[in-house]
Amino acid sequence: MLSDRERATWEQIQDQFLTEDPGFVQRFNASSDLPPNTRRRHSTAQVHRVLLWCAGVLGVLLLFAGAVGGALLVAMLIVAILMGRG
Repeated sequence: MLSDRERATWEQIQDQFLTEDPGFVQRFNASSDLPPNTRRRHSTAQVHRVLLWCAGVLGVLLLFAGAVGGALLVAMLIVAILMGRG
């Protein structure tokens, strides 16, 4: 928490920035127009994509190594990830 003096100083700095360069301040305020979960959804989609690629590569490597059971388990993991996305 800020004290009254610190809060007044902070507001003075904000006002100073706003009067000197309003475009600078608007760059930081523009992100508040987006829905709050937009960034998190984007990063979750990236994590799912990376997990799918890793699982796919692991499944192929297991098939090459002759571990069919392990490859089937990885295939089930891929299906579970895909079902969880939708």
